[in-house]
Amino acid sequence: MSLAECCTICFIKRLLHDIDFGLLTTILSGQPFVIHFASFSPDSSTYFAPELRQRLIQQGKINLESYFYSQDLLKKVKGKEIKETAVSEQEYAVRDQGFKRTMRRIYDHRCALCGIRVKTAEEHTAVVGAHIIPWNINHNDDPRNGLSLCRLCHWTFDEGLMTVNLDYVVRTSPQLNSLGNMAAHLALLNQRNMIRPADSDFLPDPDSLSWHMKKVFRRR
Repeated sequence: MSLAECCTICFIKRLLHDIDFGLLTTILSGQPFVIHFASFSPDSSTYFAPELRQRLIQQGKINLESYFYSQDLLKKVKGKEIKETAVSEQEYAVRDQGFKRTMRRIYDHRCALCGIRVKTAEEHTAVVGAHIIPWNINHNDDPRNGLSLCRLCHWTFDEGLMTVNLDYVVRTSPQLNSLGNMAAHLALLNQRNMIRPADSDFLPDPDSLSWHMKKVFRRR
């Protein structure tokens, strides 16, 4: 094999490595990207095992579809078109990721309760999209049935240790400061205004907040 042939093979391998690395990092970031999926075959040269590469491509499809789902949610709020809908198991990953993406965008990556906003250069973020009325109860991905919450506030909200009243003020449960808890900064959030979306069309729905206060919040 000539030197030129060796150099060409090395270049091709390096190019494949760059493509694989770019595909992996893009997918892990959850960002949408557009590629011709049919062009990737199980026999294509790759640094990924065939089964792993197919999984990565499938995740890429989910990223892309969830991006469009998120865009639809935003548009439908403006058009007053969102209705409760049932979603098949196959679509769960798309709608779950799309809803989370929507809430992060609406609240600009801030937690609606504590206000924290932390993200990396790759757009990894400390917040997730949280349903006020759980999706498994009403299958409602309307962004007004959601909040952007950090992981700690998400758990605390779901457990009824914090809520938001109809004036969009944070309320904490007495249990937060009992039972040997060391709630730290969470204890200081009581009676503070929640972080509101820049667009008031996306403020939490009063009916959803009322449901959470009555059904989940621990008043005692």
